[in-house]
Amino acid sequence: MLVALHSSSILTTHHLQVHELKKKQEAQQQLLRQKQKSDEAAKRLQEDIQRIKSQKVFSRPNVFECDLSFFPDIYSFHSM
Repeated sequence: MLVALHSSSILTTHHLQVHELKKKQEAQQQLLRQKQKSDEAAKRLQEDIQRIKSQKVFSRPNVFECDLSFFPDIYSFHSM
């Protein structure tokens, strides 16, 4: 009888340990999914930054021309 009670106690302890390990595993998996989403979002942001930078480089001469046409007096002063 004492052996059966001891075995039952060990089984209960093991059951609790397995349950805790499963909870930790689920938490790890959730963190991994969150990290993957975060990494994907960071990659998209980097791509957007590069796209915006390349657009800025291409549009820079046009901005300068607009500035000169907006201030014709200053431009004519520098031409003298």
